[in-house]
Amino acid sequence: VVKIRESQAIGFRTFVETRGLEANTWTLMSFYVTALETGAETPYFNDLMFMVVGTDDYQSSPVYYWPGDERKLEFYAYAPSVADMGDGANVTITHNKKSITGYTVNDDIKLQNDLIFAYNNNEGAGLDEVESVPLAFNHLLSRISVYAKTNSDYIYNIAGVRLGGAYNKGDIADLYTTDWSTAAYNSKSIYSMTYDDDIVTVKKNQSSMSLLEE
Repeated sequence: VVKIRESQAIGFRTFVETRGLEANTWTLMSFYVTALETGAETPYFNDLMFMVVGTDDYQSSPVYYWPGDERKLEFYAYAPSVADMGDGANVTITHNKKSITGYTVNDDIKLQNDLIFAYNNNEGAGLDEVESVPLAFNHLLSRISVYAKTNSDYIYNIAGVRLGGAYNKGDIADLYTTDWSTAAYNSKSIYSMTYDDDIVTVKKNQSSMSLLEE
C-alpha cells in the first residue's frame, strides 16, 4: 500500500533568472517535470506537464499527490517540450544523469524557443503541510542581439541582417551546467531577418532598435 496525502496536490511556483523568444514568469505557460524518489529506481512521475493556474502557480493534469510517509522527492523541470527541441532531441533525467541531447535551434528566428531548466531536491519528507515547490529556472542558451549605429552624416536604410556560421545543434551532458558540446554534429546555420515592409533607418549618433534577436 502506497500512502499519499490526498488533500495535498503537488504544485510549483516559478522564478526565471534575469532569450529565441525569452521565457519569463509572464510568458512561461507550461513546463515538464520528472520527480525522482530518493532510493527508488522508478520515477514518481516522468515528463509530466504542469500548466499555469495563477500568477506563477502551476499544476498538472492528472494531479499527483505528495507521498504520505518519509519519502523524499527530487524535482527536475525543463521547457519547452522535447517535441519543440528539434528532431531527435532527448531529455534524460535519472539519479545518475541529467542531460539533453540533440537540441536544435530553429532556423526561423521567430520560431526559436528559450531553453530553461530548474531543480529542487529533497522536498516533502515528513512535512505535515507542503506548499507549492519553488523552481528557479536558469537559461541554457545565450541571447544574441544585433544593433546598428553610425557616426557619419549619411542615413542608412537596413533591409535585413544575417548571422552566419553559428552552431545549431548540440548536447548538454550535465544540466547543472551550461556547457554545450557540438562535436557530435558539427552542424551550422545562417540566421537572417529581413524588413521588406518596414526598413530600418539609422541616422548619425542614433542606435537602431534590435535588428536581430535569437
